[in-house]
Amino acid sequence: MRFSMTVKASGWKVGLWLAGALMLSASLALFLLLLPLGGLIALVPLAFTFLPWFRIGFVEAAPADLLSFLADDFRRSSNVVAAGRGELTVRLDKWASVRIRARPEGNGSVLSYQMAATPNGWGALILLFLVVWPAPFAVIPTVVILHRVAKTVEQRILPIVHKGRLPETFRTNDINVLLLSSLGEGQRLALESYEAERDRYHDTVGVVALVAILGWFFSFLVLGALLPEPDWGRRMVNAFLLSSAGTLLFGILAGVFVRARFRPTILLLHDWVSRLEAAIRREASHEPAEAVRPSTFDLLWETSAQVPGWIATQGKAGLSRDPGMWGILFIAIWGGAELLIAGIPLLLLPVLEAMPAGVALVTAGVALCVGAERLYSRWRRKREEELVRAQDGWNRQYAALRTRMETFLQDL
Repeated sequence: MRFSMTVKASGWKVGLWLAGALMLSASLALFLLLLPLGGLIALVPLAFTFLPWFRIGFVEAAPADLLSFLADDFRRSSNVVAAGRGELTVRLDKWASVRIRARPEGNGSVLSYQMAATPNGWGALILLFLVVWPAPFAVIPTVVILHRVAKTVEQRILPIVHKGRLPETFRTNDINVLLLSSLGEGQRLALESYEAERDRYHDTVGVVALVAILGWFFSFLVLGALLPEPDWGRRMVNAFLLSSAGTLLFGILAGVFVRARFRPTILLLHDWVSRLEAAIRREASHEPAEAVRPSTFDLLWETSAQVPGWIATQGKAGLSRDPGMWGILFIAIWGGAELLIAGIPLLLLPVLEAMPAGVALVTAGVALCVGAERLYSRWRRKREEELVRAQDGWNRQYAALRTRMETFLQDL
């Protein structure tokens, strides 16, 4: 979905247009707050905000050079940048990110952008919609992300569009640019691995809590039926105390085990993120090259040995790093289960008129569940391909940097 709207210097023509859609959608959703339709209407501001691509302007530079310049500029400001085919994804803060695309046109490139959210941002939005009734309040983080992205485009990208060309001092093969690019990519991989391992830790803690609650419920029922105490009220109190004590003991032991299992890896990954962030700040500073680069080279060499493990850690995280897909699959499976629960009894009733409705409900339920399974399989294959490309991309980038470093050191 693409719009030909050009961002002006104020950056708020886009904002005003979207704000109108946001307020209208929020009003309609609040009016239908108690109905499931309210949650669906609340999707409208997300569609208006996150689907369109907006044209920024023309720059007299090749797409690869233009994106390389923008990535270098964002990395110097400590933003995490993910480079893709013909586009960049820049993480602006905990919630907001922006996708920047450059396509060739004439003797230069046309820049456009799309608003996006980080995994944390998508997680918050999806949670609001899954709970349904607070879905209209998703307009609040949506407006916050809109403001953050519009401000970034106005302050960081529009100046180069107004100039119409890249600075003459910028070279894509400059040793400083290559070092920042490798450090930035290493930091991104370490950060995503840290977040993936942290999410796995939280997911495991959630599973332990769920098992503890279910265990308490069943143990309470069993003890309430088996304890020899003749007085019913006292027997229930004893069952409650015993099941609660057992659940508490299980929760403490399981929590300690889970913490011991994940904490060392999480701390190690966090340390790597901090080291690479510090290296980026040093490299982007005005310190003498000889005082900075030897330690930077060593750090990148160590980072290269860690990258395969970081990518493997990301692969273990599963859907926790893609809340949008998690939400779609959850809704599909939940809806399919509800249709099956409603349809199967109609098939079992000895009423012939109920048979067509039962068949329709069961068919729709099975279709939703099968569709969810196919969608997950496709997502899983795509995710594995992305991780393979990430490893290959790092290998190529590190090999190019090593060659350039050898030339640089020979020239010292």
